[in-house]
Parts: sequence; C-alpha cells; structure tokens
Amino acid sequence: MAVPRITISDEKLQKRLKKYEEVTKKSIASTLRRSARLMAVSLSRSTPPYGNSKGNIEGNNADLPAKQMGERAIQNDILRVYKPLKPIRSKYDSKSLSFQGTVEKYITKNLSLRNALLSAIKTSDGKRLREIVKGMPSFSRLFFDGSVDAGYHQKARNPYGRVRKKWETRIVVMDSKGVSAFIKLRQDRVGLTKAAWAACAISVKADVQDALRGIPAWVKRHASRVPHSVSDDATDDLPRITLTNKLPWADKALRKNDHAEAIRISRQKFYRSMGKEIKEALKKAAL
Repeated sequence: MAVPRITISDEKLQKRLKKYEEVTKKSIASTLRRSARLMAVSLSRSTPPYGNSKGNIEGNNADLPAKQMGERAIQNDILRVYKPLKPIRSKYDSKSLSFQGTVEKYITKNLSLRNALLSAIKTSDGKRLREIVKGMPSFSRLFFDGSVDAGYHQKARNPYGRVRKKWETRIVVMDSKGVSAFIKLRQDRVGLTKAAWAACAISVKADVQDALRGIPAWVKRHASRVPHSVSDDATDDLPRITLTNKLPWADKALRKNDHAEAIRISRQKFYRSMGKEIKEALKKAAL
C-alpha cells in the first residue's frame, strides 16, 4: 500500500507559524533550526552512497553498507580505466583482471606468445610489451604507462563522477602498487559529498546536544574541511534557513527528486512539531 504524501502550502504553514507564536509565546527560530538540522541529516542520508546503514557485507551481496558500497564502486570504476600489470590485492571482489591475469587466462594456445608476454611482465619490460602487443587486435585498446595518471581517470568520468559506461580504453600501469594506492586514496574520500550536508547540520546551530546525531563516523571525518554555507533568517517575518552544499559536483551527486523529497519531509516534520507544541501549550493553559 502506497504511503500518502502530504504537501503543506505556504498559506497553511503561515497560519501555523502565527498560531505557534500566539499560543506558546515562543520564537519559532529554535524550532526551525532543529528542523533545518534534521533536513541536513536527511540530505546527507539521501546523497550517494545512499543511507548510513550497516547492511549485509557477506560475499559480494548488493546489500552492502553505504560506505562499502561507495568504496566498491570507486574500486570497480578505477579498474575499468587502469589495468595493473601484475595482480593486486583489492578490498572487494572484482571481475577485472591484471594484464598478467588476462594473458594467463586467455592466451593458452600460442605458447611462444604467452611465454614472451609473461617474461616481459615478470621483468616489467614496457618497451618489450609494446612491441609484442602491437599486432594483437585483442589488445589494441591497451596502452602502457609507468604510473597512474589521475588526469586520465578524470577524463573517463561522466558529470556524475562515474566512469562512462561505454569507456573501453584502458591503461596498463607498470607500477601495479600505484593502482592499489590510487584506489585507496579515492576510497578514503568516500562520504565527502555527504559530509557537506553534515557540516550544514553543525553550522545551523540548532539547540541540540549532538548536531551530528544520525551521521556516521566515516562521514563526520570530512565535516571540518568541506565547503558549505548556512543562511539563517529564522527570526524574520517569513522565517527561512538556507543550507548550501558548495562542492562543485553536489548538484550531480544528489538526484533532484531525492533533494525535493528531503525538503518536503523536513517541512512536514517542522509543521507537525509546531502542532505538537501548540497542543501541549493549550493543554497546560486549560489546567
């Protein structure tokens, strides 16, 4: 059964704001700031990797915790661009093979070619490898480079930060450990986009004990160094708090519908919280 959606009009909200101040004799600013903090938490949760849950990390299950989902996506994307010369140890299972693994798996009939390739791989002889594969159609899209060129990875990505689906060209990186190091460097940034919303939750200065309650540690670790802003007009006649995630790719990371839904839910919670306080105030006044 579908959950009914509630949309609160500005007129309806204005009436409740006026009623709230009349009955409770309180400023709406503190309630609005608490609501803005909850919205920041909701936006953080909705930003990929989705959620904050621990999930199920057994095997290669799709129901991974949010952090691990992000780390695995980064690993697999990078391995679509760079092929390490020799096998590397990866944090998550991957179908992507090293160049050595590819040779061992697919070149089984032409033993002289196989042995020549494996010999050059063993000595990390890039020049020799280029000469051998020059006339091999199956390896025509492979290029050999000494180390990871981060700019090439950037070139392969779409506006949403993922490697393009039809990207086929790969770089065989002679420094296999460099691929591992690059993957780890990028995995350490998981949660960065979420963290800008977490930073907003702090900056909104709601009167709560823990502004980051509901935000996991792997997101909190970035909160002190991400660009963001909070415009607080909570005491104006038409109170408003604006939260801004200033990371350049933020508008691509969070889907438009998810952004709108987080705002709608926060608006609804704010409306209800005022209604609850109004009822409590009226109840006390009747005693």
